[in-house]
Amino acid sequence: GWLLFGILFAWQMPHFMAISWTYREEYRKAGFKMLSHEADGASKVARKSMFYSILLGALAISPVYHDYGVRLSGTPYLCIASILSLGLFFSALRFMQAEDKTSSARSLFFVTIIHLPLLLAALVIDRYL
Repeated sequence: GWLLFGILFAWQMPHFMAISWTYREEYRKAGFKMLSHEADGASKVARKSMFYSILLGALAISPVYHDYGVRLSGTPYLCIASILSLGLFFSALRFMQAEDKTSSARSLFFVTIIHLPLLLAALVIDRYL
């Protein structure tokens, strides 16, 4: 349970950071205080996205190494989780390095939308292989 909580917690951060950068002006108009509004907000949001993408990658592959006498996942899941995590990592890296943060933030947002359901589906399907 804690492992799934960690995955969902780490996933929401790059997902929300991408949203917060993309819609920063709308949040400002609505009166919300956001990290993206601070001085050097672009790099702060991008660094947080990168940090949580790396954390999510570590958490995503950990069911393979998690051992309480119960097989949580195997090699097929490890392959899928690694590919998905690398995709998320490179999308966060692109967001961090991009001059035009808005288009790379949108890309990161869509990668996060694809990442989570595929990762969880792989975890479930791997149990039956």
